[in-house]
Amino acid sequence: MLPGMAEQHWDDAVSLRGQRKRMVRAPHIRLKDVIRHDDRLLAHLDGLYLAGDHAIRLARQGLAEPDAGSIFVATSLAVQHRDAGTIDRLLSLVEVVPDASPAMASAFGWSSAPLLRGLVPRLLAHGVGIVRSLGIAVCAQHRVDPGDALVQALADPDPRVRAQGLRAVGDVGLEARAALCMHGLADDDARCRFEAARSAVLLGKGPAVHERLHAVAMADDPMSQQALLVSLVAAAPDEARRLVRQLADAPADMRTMMKAAAWTGDTQVVPWLFERMTDDRHARIAAEALCFITGADLASLGLKRPPEQVPDDETASDEDDGLLWPDTSRLRSWWNTEQHRFPPGRRFFVGGVANAENCLHVLRDGFQRHRSAAALHRAVLRPGQPLFNTSAPGWRQRRSLATGGPA
Repeated sequence: MLPGMAEQHWDDAVSLRGQRKRMVRAPHIRLKDVIRHDDRLLAHLDGLYLAGDHAIRLARQGLAEPDAGSIFVATSLAVQHRDAGTIDRLLSLVEVVPDASPAMASAFGWSSAPLLRGLVPRLLAHGVGIVRSLGIAVCAQHRVDPGDALVQALADPDPRVRAQGLRAVGDVGLEARAALCMHGLADDDARCRFEAARSAVLLGKGPAVHERLHAVAMADDPMSQQALLVSLVAAAPDEARRLVRQLADAPADMRTMMKAAAWTGDTQVVPWLFERMTDDRHARIAAEALCFITGADLASLGLKRPPEQVPDDETASDEDDGLLWPDTSRLRSWWNTEQHRFPPGRRFFVGGVANAENCLHVLRDGFQRHRSAAALHRAVLRPGQPLFNTSAPGWRQRRSLATGGPA
């Protein structure tokens, strides 16, 4: 390899990983974009692997000032080379570097399962709680039942391990472990209670569990947005409308209300969304909510504002990045023509009903935010099936959609 090429591969891989973290949550990204990006990232990781010991030295140098990107790339290399020393160095960072554990989990999720044999049992038996939680996260990333290690995790003294175990039950679709989630509803730790309720709902448990999740959704809580999404996806239409009314009475912030309107899928909210579009602070998120329900693609239908009418982004939220500015007049005309297809009182999702067929269509061709919601809808419709992972490597997602296996 020519001098400097390994360094270039390192820099590009670190940069691409940072971009990927944003991409998988972006409103304008589809699976084909994720696949294209992942192919580029994989090419740089392959280049580093071919650089051998020199790449390992680069990894160790990069860990002198670790960030999420360098930890991801170093972990990926260490797994490929089965470099126990670098793995140990990385594990020593998880309690002191906030980004270390999620970055390592991402790298382990990226790696092929055969490369992780022997490593995951070591993580699950580790003396440090957050490393044990990382071991559970790796199993969940690959949608693999951790077995007895999961039962041990749910009784772990460290709440981070219990929470990760409870989340894994829902993500992997372990119906046989549902009773452990019901027990977790009484956990002393708030995040554990949330993860227990989320997994129990994904596994098809009844109204009492839904109420637990609703309570989190209504609270001033870091998990409230996640809880609200799962609550609304899992609720019957009448129950979803009741939950949105409760949210309005709270009152919730406007952005949360618009997201809730989207997740409910009832076109009764469309006139209200058009009112929100008159305020540039809310125009894009309101239009996204309408598209979430109707499946309208602003770009392909010519419903976005011309460039000269796009305001500066001084009032924008980071989550608006990638959202198009709606041409409200044209969008209203489109709605007046198409609204006969969307009678109020029913639940619509990206232009169709929220059934398994439409969810599969959205997972194949939809935008990432739509795909994440489609994965939840699909899990609720099929309790006991793994939750489709829309953040998994693009080639793994494509294979899963072709074969029907978990992503």
